[in-house]
Amino acid sequence: MIRSILLASVFLLAACDAADSPPRTDDRPNVLVIVVDDMGFNDIGSFGGEIETPNLDALAKNGIRFADFRVAPTCSPTRSILLTGVDNHLNGLGNMLEELSPNQKGRPGYEGVLNERVVTIATMLRDSGYRTMLSGKWHLGFDETTVPVAKGFDRSFTLLQGGASHFGDMKPAYAPSPEIKANYWEDDQKLASLPDDFEYSSQYYVDRLIDYLEEDRGDAPFFAYLSYTAPHWPLQAPAEAIERYHGRYDEGYDVVAERRLEKGIELGVLPEHAVLGPTPPKYRPWATLTDE
Repeated sequence: MIRSILLASVFLLAACDAADSPPRTDDRPNVLVIVVDDMGFNDIGSFGGEIETPNLDALAKNGIRFADFRVAPTCSPTRSILLTGVDNHLNGLGNMLEELSPNQKGRPGYEGVLNERVVTIATMLRDSGYRTMLSGKWHLGFDETTVPVAKGFDRSFTLLQGGASHFGDMKPAYAPSPEIKANYWEDDQKLASLPDDFEYSSQYYVDRLIDYLEEDRGDAPFFAYLSYTAPHWPLQAPAEAIERYHGRYDEGYDVVAERRLEKGIELGVLPEHAVLGPTPPKYRPWATLTDE
C-alpha cells in the first residue's frame, strides 16, 4: 500500500512560551512537533498550496520548515523513524503491522509496534526533566504496553490505529464489522466513547493538547506532539469548510499542480529546477473529462 507523501510537514518550534506564562528559570526550549497524515508535500500555504492554513503558515514562518525529511512508503514506519531517530527496521516497524507478509511475521524488526530495543525522543526528554504530551494519532502500538504513556509521554489522548472517522461517532477506517469502535485511549485507559465536544478530529486534538499544556505551567519545559489524523481517509470535513472551497477546483488538477509547483519554487521549498513528476498510468487530462 504505497501512499502519497506522508507526514509531509513537521514544524519544530523553540521557545514558544505563552505570553502570560510565568518566567521560567529552566531556559531550555519548549518543543512542539506537528505531524499531518497523508498530506501532499505542498498542500498547505507555507509549502505552496492553495488551501488556506493561516495558523500552520504562521508556525512555519516563525519556526523551521523541513523540506528534506525522510519518509518511508507507509505511515507507521515513518512515524517510528521520526520519534526514535533510527531506521524503521531497527525499531520494530520494518513494515506496517497491517501489511506484514508471512515471511516477516515474528522476525526481529517486524514486530509491527515500537519494540523494546529503542527509546523515543519523548522518553529521553522526559528523563531530562521535560513535560511530555501527545494528542492525536499514534499507530505505533495497540495495547497498554505500547500506548504513548508506555513510550515516554506523561499525558496522551490518542487514536491507536491508522485511521477513523473524523467525527465523534468512533467509526473505524479499518474494521471487519460496523460494531467495532475506533481504538481511542487517554493515558492508560481505553475509551468507550468520545467526549461530547469532539466535533472534528483536528479541532479536538488541538483543544486537548492545550488542556495538557495548561495543566502545569511550572518551570519544566515541554515536548508536545500534535499528530493529526486528517486528511487521512475517510476524506471528511466540516460542512462550512467544504462550502468555503466551492468552485475552487473547477479548473482541475492539472492547473492546481502547475500553480503549486510555481509557488513552491517561489517559496524556496522546491528547487528552481523542479518539474512535475510523471502522471499515473491511468491518468486522464482534466480537459478530456466530462462534467460528470
